[in-house]
Amino acid sequence: CTGITALSAVLDSTNFVISYVADVSVPTVQVNISYPNGGFASTQYTNDGNDITIPVPSNVFGTFSITMSPVCDASTGFIGLATAPVTVDVEEP
Repeated sequence: CTGITALSAVLDSTNFVISYVADVSVPTVQVNISYPNGGFASTQYTNDGNDITIPVPSNVFGTFSITMSPVCDASTGFIGLATAPVTVDVEEP
């Protein structure tokens, strides 16, 4: 399945704010974040068209890579292809 046509992410204080456009036929989207230290997080959200706000992990600095995937069928775990990555830099204070 497909349906995500736009993705952007910015750092707002201590949060990633992720904006996206997804087709209404996609009920759920999955945000995938690769951390600069090798960590990874993946969380699913209802596709309501609103920005998604995710806290930045404490004491992790560098370039984070963020993608989004359509969740085609949550009951079977069928996830569509991820978008191209967007990067967000978190500088050490």
